[in-house]
Amino acid sequence: MNTMRQSVTAFAAALLLSLLRSGGLAHAEATPVLLSEERHASVSAIDSLRRAAETGDADAMNALGVLYCGETEFGHDYTSALYWYLKAAGHGSTRAMNNIARMYLDGLRVSPDGTSALAWFKRSAAQGDVRGEYSLAVMADNGIGAAPDSRLALAMYQRAAEAGFGPAMLHLSEAYARGRGTRRDLVLADAWLDVALQAGLPEELQAVALSALESLDERLTPDRLDRARLIAAHLTAVLQARGVASDAIVESAVLKRSP
Repeated sequence: MNTMRQSVTAFAAALLLSLLRSGGLAHAEATPVLLSEERHASVSAIDSLRRAAETGDADAMNALGVLYCGETEFGHDYTSALYWYLKAAGHGSTRAMNNIARMYLDGLRVSPDGTSALAWFKRSAAQGDVRGEYSLAVMADNGIGAAPDSRLALAMYQRAAEAGFGPAMLHLSEAYARGRGTRRDLVLADAWLDVALQAGLPEELQAVALSALESLDERLTPDRLDRARLIAAHLTAVLQARGVASDAIVESAVLKRSP
């Protein structure tokens, strides 16, 4: 097995490990300030959220759903969780849409249903939610809920990457390196890996991303390597100008599955 193949294999394995740890997809999300440090809620906290939710506050509705999904000391209440997620989604909360999709994937209160999960992630992605875009890409890439669609996966990885989402940048680089859903382009593959490393990545992905970048560097001629660096510098500058790189990358590091 040559160096490049070893690197790609390690890279894919690390991505798979990250997906398994995080569920690979957006998980139950809530506005952080609505939860205590211990991630438990008292009766008074739930009552306070309920009052806010009843005034039409979609964030409060979604937070209630997260709490009832198991973030409280009172145990799981998936029926109530789904009720509040649906209410929040009806008020336009893309986080709630992601959470409903997650419930379908995990079979919480509803039967496991990849097709319904895919539909909810599509609704979230259509409104520009980066987690919805990334989750839709993962599902399309792996044929969850529908037949595999490498072109859709590429488009969603691209959108999430351009929003500064680190794991999407890695998937996008891999797609270009393998020619999956697009023509094979090692220059763009190298550039997106460089951008991801400059922006910051979850710890478990840093070493394999660096190894993959070094292998790609070795395969590029000096002229092509210079071009990759110029593209990476441009992409990084665009992300910084949008003010999305640091915040989105930090959020990618905490994309973990609920206990």
